Amino acid sequence: MVSRNRILESSDPTVSRRHLLAVTGSGCTAALAGCADLRSRTLRDPAVDDEAHATSHTYYDGDDRVISVSLSDFSRHAADEYRYPIRTNIWHGEGLVLESLEYTFRPDAVRTAPEFYLERPGGYPWEPIQFSRGEDHETTVLAVPDVGFQGQGSVGFELLLAVYDDESFDLHVDLEATFVSEGFVGREYEIEDSMVRTLPGQRALAREE
Repeated sequence: MVSRNRILESSDPTVSRRHLLAVTGSGCTAALAGCADLRSRTLRDPAVDDEAHATSHTYYDGDDRVISVSLSDFSRHAADEYRYPIRTNIWHGEGLVLESLEYTFRPDAVRTAPEFYLERPGGYPWEPIQFSRGEDHETTVLAVPDVGFQGQGSVGFELLLAVYDDESFDLHVDLEATFVSEGFVGREYEIEDSMVRTLPGQRALAREE
């Protein structure tokens, strides 16, 4: 029986070459796995800015502002006594690309759930957009699994909200999004954002007219 040490010490160039390839291959695999762990990061604890008609969350990587998401309501520009637009927006820093996104809109404590109508995005043709009811009849989901070319810049959607309750209500908006750095070896960011805005019902809209 030949021991393992004897094999590794063999002067046979074929054996030595195989051993070198095996060691080098495992080293490269470990290095790539380590790089993947270093370049993928979930950002948390955004800076929050609440204004009269908008809420924005800004994410930082160290001291660098890298991602900002916002939700604005334009109830002051209501089309009539029960419909007004809201707008989402995702901004990212230079060198990043928005790869995928999924919004979930969920109204809280309403007798009749509001209805959401998505305005067709303009500009360059989009990859398929998914716009559908969620797991229950009150939830609406807006998702773009592959943002494509549009992800190089800021991405926003405008929706028309039809409300049927008299009273104001809270709208919960959850966002899952993935960003990648341009270049061969870049950083990947993920965010799982949640924000809540109190939106007017029909009674408040009537007072704004």
